[in-house]
Order: sequence, then C-alpha cells, then structure tokens
Amino acid sequence: MRLPTFRLRFSHHCIAYSLLMTSAASCLVTTSPALAASVTQRYAIAAGPLDNALSQFASAANVILSFSPQQTAQLRSQGLAGSYSVEQGFAMLLQGSGLQAVSQAPGSYILQAVPASGPLVLGETNINGVQQNEMNLDYAADVGYKASNSRVGTKTSTPLSETPRSVSVVTAQRMKDQKSQTLTDVLGYVPGIFAPPFAAGDSLAGDLFFIRGFNATDYGYGLLRDGLRVQGNRYDTSTEPYGLERVEIFRGPSSLLYGENAPGGLVNLVSKRPTAAPQGEVQLSYGSNNRRQLGVDVSGPLDDDGNILGRIVMLGRNAETQTDHVPDDRIYIAPSLTLNFDDYNTLTLLANYQKDHTNMELGLPAAGTLLTNPNGKLSKDTMLGDPDWNTFERETWSTGYEFTHSFNDDWQ
Repeated sequence: MRLPTFRLRFSHHCIAYSLLMTSAASCLVTTSPALAASVTQRYAIAAGPLDNALSQFASAANVILSFSPQQTAQLRSQGLAGSYSVEQGFAMLLQGSGLQAVSQAPGSYILQAVPASGPLVLGETNINGVQQNEMNLDYAADVGYKASNSRVGTKTSTPLSETPRSVSVVTAQRMKDQKSQTLTDVLGYVPGIFAPPFAAGDSLAGDLFFIRGFNATDYGYGLLRDGLRVQGNRYDTSTEPYGLERVEIFRGPSSLLYGENAPGGLVNLVSKRPTAAPQGEVQLSYGSNNRRQLGVDVSGPLDDDGNILGRIVMLGRNAETQTDHVPDDRIYIAPSLTLNFDDYNTLTLLANYQKDHTNMELGLPAAGTLLTNPNGKLSKDTMLGDPDWNTFERETWSTGYEFTHSFNDDWQ
C-alpha cells in the first residue's frame, strides 16, 4: 500500500522559475581583489590544525595564500566565526602563532614570521564573533574530499597519517558532489569494498557491501552508527546519506576494538551534529521515475552564549521505480542537541526516525526477456507478483548520546 503522507506537487511554472533563478545566480558580478579585501563577510571555520583553517579561510575569502608545511607544523587555530575582512580574518586565525599574512599583490598573501622588533599592531577595530568551542568533531576539519582525523581506527581522535590501520573517510562534500542516494553509492569508489546493488534486485530493501571479500552486513556486524553496532540483519536498515556527516571505513580485523565482527572490516556512519555557526539549507529535487524529494537541514546555537546547539535534518521522498508497483518512498527525521558545559566537556543527544515504503523485485526470468516465450515477451518494468500482497514496509528509530571529555589539545 502506498503511503498517503508527504506528497510533493510540481508545476511547469515552478520548474521554470527554479531554472531561471539558477541561471541568474550564475551571472555574478566580480569585484576587484582590493575592494574584496576590505569588505567583511561571514565565516564559520572550526578550530583545528592551523594549515586546514588557513586553507578554508583563503578559499572562502577568494584569495591566494602561500606558505610551507614547516611554517604551520604542530600549530593550531581557535577557529573563526563571525563577520571579518580578509586582514581581520587572518589576524584572528594567526593569533598567538608568531606568524602574519603579508599582502604581496591584490588578492595574494604570503605567510611570514612576525618581525622580532615588535608585534604586529592592527588598527583599532570592533570585532563581533562567536568563540568556537574547543571540543570539535573530527569532521569539523574536513576540507573538501580530504579528512584529517578519525576515531574509527583507534576509538580516539587520531590523525589519519598516524593511524596504524587501513582507514578511509568519505566526507560530506564528496557525498554531496556524487549525489549519493544510497549507501551503495557512497561506498562505490572506496578501495577494498565491493558494494553493488543486491544481485536479487532488492537493493531498496537494505544495505549490502563486502570488505576485502567478506560480507559485512548479513550477520557480519560490519555496520556501525556513531561507533555503535547496527542490527546485524541488513533488511532492518537502509541508510539515508542525507543524514550523514561522513562515512568511515576500517579495513582489516577489528574485533579487538569492536568485538565479534567479519574479518574484512567495518563501516561507521557518522550522523550530522549541531554546529556552532548558524547554517541551513532546503533541498528540492525531481528526477526520473517521477522521483520527488524535499530535504531540510537547519543547525546553529539556541542561546546567546553558544553553549546549547541544535540541529534538525528532515527528508521526504515520493518516488516510483523502473518496475511497476515498486515505490521508493521515505520519511526521515533526525534531531540532535549539543550541550557545551565548558571547554572540556560536551554532551550530544542524537535521535533519528525513518519510515520506508518499497518492495522487493527479484528480477525477471530469462524466458520472455533474453529467450523466447510462447506466452509473449515480458516488459522490463513488469512486476512478477501481486501488488496488493507483495509489499515491503519498514519503520525504524534510534536514540543515543555521546559524552566527550578533553584532557588536553591532543587527547579526547
């Protein structure tokens, strides 16, 4: 039975208006670098390694910054949140590092040590911003497709370059660029993983992947969510990528850290969590097979001090598939709340609810498709079953919490 809830309606006028706005957005007026350097804009850069923070700021400010890895080695930044000019932003990020950004040409800067004759003195200015909390999640330092830290290999926040195991991370930016609709799409380009649509044709009914040749989902206990094991039967879950901040892949034996598990490895799904800087998006999509989807993601502080952070992720989909009477409908809601007690202790509450309405189509026989059949040819969209009897519906929910304590800048 098809779900009657969450129906999206479209018109030709709505689609035409959306295309018009997209075309208009691409015709932006370019400002000169000199003018852009004095104009303030809002930034939201998490605390972390100084080189990552500088790279994110330079990219967001549309300027060129040149420096060597040796200059920023072992240095960290407190992050940046608020409205700043380019010079103010560099000064805040480099505060206490003994470095300064020196303009070489309009829109181009080089990193140099502060002269020994005296500190760099800025003109009087009024800066309003939100201090970033010292407790940052691993993905806060992700830059594009590059991830710096992960907990999946050691259960502590460890740089990937120092993790003595084979670990890969698929960042949120990569999932967004790949337009991943399923976990199979997310894992399709990860080395050591074979994640095809299920051979029997019921890929909508659950997640399936193999790590180093071992089935990690069918009673393999190879799927985790926020570090905790997901139900071993793959039909109990079908991951919604829109609710994930990153996907971490651990290749090799992992029983020492996670208990009984398939020897090939495991996959850890990291849920979206509240952010210190306000952000939000509304995603509207329409595709083949009458696929209509609406996604909403809103996050930010809930009080003036930034000690209480909240986030809500919602998605609704009403879609058909290539096979008649096999829908791909979904409702997904994931609220989360973070309480920053101080600079060292943070409690995050997580929850998610998902309801799916689909079917398992087990393919078509050779007779009537590849081979001749005296009864006629079968269309590729034919469902070999009774649509009033053959249905697959799933309703799942979960709640949890994560408490984090920071012993120092390196240990959490």
